[in-house]
Parts: sequence; C-alpha cells; structure tokens
Amino acid sequence: MAIGDGAELFLTGGLSVRADDNIFLVENGDSDVIFDIAPGVELTFGKDSQLKGALTATVAFSNYTDNGNLNTVLAGGDFVAKYDDGKLKLGFNTGFHEVNQNSADTRGLTRRDIWSANLTAEVEATQLTSVGTGLMFNHESYRKATFSDSDSLTVPINLYYEWTPKIDASFGYRYRDYQVDID
Repeated sequence: MAIGDGAELFLTGGLSVRADDNIFLVENGDSDVIFDIAPGVELTFGKDSQLKGALTATVAFSNYTDNGNLNTVLAGGDFVAKYDDGKLKLGFNTGFHEVNQNSADTRGLTRRDIWSANLTAEVEATQLTSVGTGLMFNHESYRKATFSDSDSLTVPINLYYEWTPKIDASFGYRYRDYQVDID
C-alpha cells in the first residue's frame, strides 16, 4: 500500500512446517513436527531518492506437535537507512531479535535477546579509490543465569581501488573487542 510519495507499507508473513529428528541435539534424540507462523509488517521510505530506508517488525509463533512446552512466541524488528549521492555512502541500522536455540544441556530451548547497531560510511577519495569505515555493536543477553551475556564492538577500515568497472581490489583492517559477562 502506498503512503504518500516514496513510502510503502507491506504486510509480510511466513508459514512453514518442519520435521526435526533430534530437537534436543542429543544421542537417540526426540523427534517432532514444528509449525512456524511469522506475520510481520514493513514500512519502506525514500523510493527513488538518495535517502532510503525501512522499518520492519515480525512476530514468530513456533508450535511443537508433541512437545508443547517448547512452544514460543518471538519478536524481532529492524530499522535500516542508507544515503548514497554517488560520492558519499552512509548507512545505519539497528535491530532487536528474540532467538531460541535448542540445547542438549537443558533439554529445552535456550532464549537470548540480540541487540545490534551499525553505522557505516564510504567516501570517494579519487575517481578510482574510496575509503570506508564503520562502527558495529552487538549485545547478546541470555534469559538463563547459567549462560553468559556478551558484547561485541567492531571497527572496520577499508580501502577500495577500482581495477576495472566490474572488479574492485580492497585492503582492510578490522578491530574487534569481544567481552563476556562471567559471574
């Protein structure tokens, strides 16, 4: 559905059926059939402009046929914005996602929340070269006290050289700091 000039609203969704022969990831594992339903919405803006972006949100329902205690409802959302005028490219995105992971240790699902934020920039230095950098942050927070939360900070620096119109050569350096909360 169009909303004004350059903005559109979409209803999204996914429907799937999975057969899993080892839901707890153990020897002689239990099998189950899982029904996944994931309705969502997406708002895009900036069609045919230098500044474009999207705001998305989903809710995922997972229903186990034989192991109803594993049924979950997980939410997720992202915001993405990009600017490109030919000489300067800027990007920003942030997101939140609830994730479940099968675990042999707990014979159940291990839940964690993932927060992320990224900022990138690339500028044309000459007609054949450009320089890019960014700042990327991720935080993973587990719901169970026996698991450790973590933070990751990454700063990339890249140099690009246009060898031919279809081939770029690049050289980059990436700094990464990863910290785990251990009690």
